Amino acid sequence: MSQTIKVSSRGSVRATFVAAYSAVTLAQITNALPGALSGTFAAEFHTSGAGLTWIAGMFLMGIVVFELSWGSWATCSAARSCCTPAPG
Repeated sequence: MSQTIKVSSRGSVRATFVAAYSAVTLAQITNALPGALSGTFAAEFHTSGAGLTWIAGMFLMGIVVFELSWGSWATCSAARSCCTPAPG
């Protein structure tokens, strides 16, 4: 049994792929940033390896909080738009 999914416009599919690609790219750059800057942090702040671990951990903690809050907002927003009755 095959199903055919009708796509109303190719623009929305393209926009979805661009948004997904951009999100993955940003996530990869953000995860690599503390490692790339660890040499600069070590030279500037005269820290040990444990200090660099704390710097990277705190940097990623902010990213995790941002991602979780954004995901919660997006989920609630999507649930409201899907579950609201149509006017009329």
